[in-house]
Amino acid sequence: MGLLRRSAPRPSSDPRRPYPAVALGGDYLRRVEQLTLRLAATKERREGAGSAAVVGAGEEFVGYRPYRDGEDLRGLAWDLLARLDRPYVRVTRREAAERWSVLLDTSASMAVGPPGKLQVAAEVVGALASLALRGGAAVEVAASDGSRPLTV
Repeated sequence: MGLLRRSAPRPSSDPRRPYPAVALGGDYLRRVEQLTLRLAATKERREGAGSAAVVGAGEEFVGYRPYRDGEDLRGLAWDLLARLDRPYVRVTRREAAERWSVLLDTSASMAVGPPGKLQVAAEVVGALASLALRGGAAVEVAASDGSRPLTV
């Protein structure tokens, strides 16, 4: 997937932090955007499949897309079929307010191994936050070195 390629981290100049600083490469945002778009495309192909995970959750109308052979006819937009003589399917998304909280461990043990667990963890947290925001969730990222959590 390529998300884990990174530039070499720089050693920290702060003596209180013996682990390397996080250095996001110049192509990091591009890679996160590619991941987000790939997952969005996968979700669009499956849109409407499955049942809502939250009991009583409604669905919000998003739009229409062309019908694909083998799809459930219950989603067919009969009014568009009658007007345009081409089949379209209603696209909806689940209305379930999500709130994501992600804790990033910044303790000294995260410096183990090249490029360091902290580097990889920070990249993954950034990608998760991007996906959550793209999906409409509220995101809180906190970093903790074990003594007390710090909200970022």
